[in-house]
Amino acid sequence: MSTIDDQWTEVRNVAELQLTQTDWLMNPPSDLPQNIADQIAAESDLWKDWRQALRDVPDAPSPEEVMWPWPPPTTPPNVAVSNPPTFVRLSLPVINTEGEVEHYGYCSEMTSQGQGYGGVQYGYEARSLIENLSAFQMEFKAVKGGIGGGSPRIAVGLDDQQVLIYLGDAPNFDTAPLGEWVKTGNLTLDEGKRIELSGSNTYITWADLVAQLGGKVIESVEVLVDGGWKFPDTGQQIMIRYVHIQ
Repeated sequence: MSTIDDQWTEVRNVAELQLTQTDWLMNPPSDLPQNIADQIAAESDLWKDWRQALRDVPDAPSPEEVMWPWPPPTTPPNVAVSNPPTFVRLSLPVINTEGEVEHYGYCSEMTSQGQGYGGVQYGYEARSLIENLSAFQMEFKAVKGGIGGGSPRIAVGLDDQQVLIYLGDAPNFDTAPLGEWVKTGNLTLDEGKRIELSGSNTYITWADLVAQLGGKVIESVEVLVDGGWKFPDTGQQIMIRYVHIQ
């Protein structure tokens, strides 16, 4: 059984990890693309305030009363934030010879040409149960082509199957403004039928997913782009940022 000192140590470790993961935002690399550099500059004060709030977390009366600040600029979930958001780290690119993946700190750019694919596998060590998630959200932008052909999509790996979450407007998932960032919103509160269990060919809601597989552990999270075949003139290029899972 953990002692109060153990609990405070864990709180400090989590806060320190999130500070370390975002240190680079306070002194961004000089070789970032200009649009990314401009975005970081515009949000600089938000990140400074959030990082200060993390430093203040140990001032709570007790570990049980810690309320974790939600990282900007995304909208907090419509629930009390009593456990820390997982600021997921980029891990392995998922790619073949006709796909590309570029990382710009907190932002990833994936390209699909023809039958090629690009994607990003995120490091997600929390291993939460599906039913325990209170937030699952990100932002995406179609840079070339558009969205469609089942792409982009999130692939959530369980022990024996994948859960596919399609981005864009239901039911066809082929509309989103070209060149503009789009917030998914909190997908755990989404009532649309945008989720497919691998091999089922049937769309379900998040509530349906929890009812069917709520006790399953999330093993992995990927974002995949493979709709280049649908846009033969330009290919498909998608950017993803601000991936938060809690």
